[in-house]
Amino acid sequence: MLAANILDDGARLWLIDWDYAGFNTPLFDLGGLASNNDLNTAQGTTLLETYFEAPVTDDLLHRFHAMKCASLLRETMWSMVSEMTSTIDFDYGAYTVDNLTRFRAAYSTFQQS
Repeated sequence: MLAANILDDGARLWLIDWDYAGFNTPLFDLGGLASNNDLNTAQGTTLLETYFEAPVTDDLLHRFHAMKCASLLRETMWSMVSEMTSTIDFDYGAYTVDNLTRFRAAYSTFQQS
C-alpha cells in the first residue's frame, strides 16, 4: 500500500489500487504500508498499536519486521521483472537497487529483532 493510494475527499478516506492487499496476514499489508512509505520505528509502532488496539509485543514486532522484508523483496523482484519487460519510460534499474538496499536494511533489523 502506498500513501498515494489513500485519498482523502474531506469527508472520508478512500483506498484505491490494493492489488496485493488481503492475501494472507494483515501484517503483510501493514508491513507493506510501513516499508513503502518509509515509516520510522515510532510510526510503525503507532501503526501496529492502532490496528491491533493493544501494546506491541516483541513477537508482534518480530513478525511485522518479517512482513516488511517480504514486502520489500516482492517490490524488488517486481522491479527486476519490469526492467526486462516494461515499455514504460522509468528507471527500473535504480528502483531495483533502491528496494534491494532497503530490503537488506530491513532484513538486518529483522535478524536483530
